[in-house]
Amino acid sequence: MELSAYASMSSYHAGNPASYRGEPAYRMEITSHHQVQALASWDNYRVWERQFSHNKTVCRPGPDNAGNFDCQAPVGNWYQPGHSVTVPVYVYAWSVWKGSGSGDWVSVMDINTSAVLWPDGTLHDHFPILVYQSQPILQEP
Repeated sequence: MELSAYASMSSYHAGNPASYRGEPAYRMEITSHHQVQALASWDNYRVWERQFSHNKTVCRPGPDNAGNFDCQAPVGNWYQPGHSVTVPVYVYAWSVWKGSGSGDWVSVMDINTSAVLWPDGTLHDHFPILVYQSQPILQEP
């Protein structure tokens, strides 16, 4: 929580609660800082992951590193000489069930507010404290 002084020039009608008999005065304001956090925990869980399925042989256009051709690679609407390579094939699937765990506290949002609940049940941006004048008091209370 942070307290600060707020200066306001009042009118001679003293309609502002930051004034006293029309004189410049200060009032006490409040700013509250709140950080909302969340913590997740679970009994067990599964992860959607990339898993190896199998290897397959495909024909790539052009020669291999030794300059050899051993297949015909499809390129558009025709074929051209190429070389064979083995590539892995992956699929996405749910993993096996994993054990329980808990996460770390994570900050969800930060909130700054200047709301003060007065004794009469209304909300204001300052404390209901009598005014502190910024000059010597020349009038009797």
